[in-house]
Amino acid sequence: MPLLLLFVYLGLPLVALLLFSFAREWGGTVLPTEFTLKHWGTVLQNQDVLQATLRSLFVTLMVCVINWVTVIPAAYIAVVVAPKLRPLFHALAIAPFALPWIVIAAGIQLTVGEFAPQLFATVGLLVVAISAVTFPYLYWAVESSLITSNVKQLAEAAQMSGASWWQTMVQVVIPAARKGIMSGTLLVASSAFGEFAITLTLIGGAYETLPLWTLRMYSGRVPGAGTELAAVSFGIFMVLFALSMVLTRIDTEPSQPSLGGAQKLQSKRGEKR
Repeated sequence: MPLLLLFVYLGLPLVALLLFSFAREWGGTVLPTEFTLKHWGTVLQNQDVLQATLRSLFVTLMVCVINWVTVIPAAYIAVVVAPKLRPLFHALAIAPFALPWIVIAAGIQLTVGEFAPQLFATVGLLVVAISAVTFPYLYWAVESSLITSNVKQLAEAAQMSGASWWQTMVQVVIPAARKGIMSGTLLVASSAFGEFAITLTLIGGAYETLPLWTLRMYSGRVPGAGTELAAVSFGIFMVLFALSMVLTRIDTEPSQPSLGGAQKLQSKRGEKR
C-alpha cells in the first residue's frame, strides 16, 4: 500500500502534465472535455523550440565530455595515486552544493568581466561554468565505484604487468568505474540540460537554450503557450526517462571480472617476451 501511494504521488503530476498537453478545453472538470494533437504538432514544427533544444543538447554534450576528461582521472588520483588529496577534492565537490548556483554565476561573471572580457557571454564560458557546478555528481559516483571495485589493487597489478598510465586508465580504471560513470553522467546531463540560472546570468538571450525559451514563452503570456510548454516538458521527461532505463539496464548486465583488464595486460606482456 505505501508503494502504491508513492507511485500515485509521483505519477499524478506527470499524468496531469500529459493530459494538459493534449487538452483542447479543460475547466471545471476532472478530465479535459476535448483532446487535440495540435499542441504537439505546433511544438514539433516550431523552429525556435528545435533550435533551443539543439543548443541545450550541445551544451549538455560538451559538459559531459569536460567532466569525463577531468573528473575520472581526478577520482583515480584521489583513490590510488595520492589519497592525501581526497579531502581537497571533497571540499571542491561540496562547494557547488554549499553555494547557490546563481551566486557562482555572478562571481564568474564579475571575474571574467574584469580579467578576460573577451570570454564574456560566450558559449565556451557557459559550458565551463556548468561543468564546474555539475562535476560533483560524476565525481562522487566514480569515486564510490573505484573504492568498491578495489581499483588500487587492480592498478598495481596493471603497473606490475608493464601497463602505461593510459593503458591503466582505459583497460582497468574506466571498466571498474563503469557503473559510477553512467549514473554520474545521467545526473550531470539532466542538470546541464535543464540549467537555467547560470545560462540566464552568463549569456542570456544571446544563446537561447530550452529553459530560456520556456521562460520567454511563460513571461510573454503567449496564447496557448501553457499547453506547448506542457508538451515540451513531458517530451523532455520521456527522453530522460528512456535514457535512465537504458543506463539502468546496462548497469544490471553481468560484467567481466574486474581483474580482466590487468590480466589482459599481463598476457600481452608475456606474448612480447
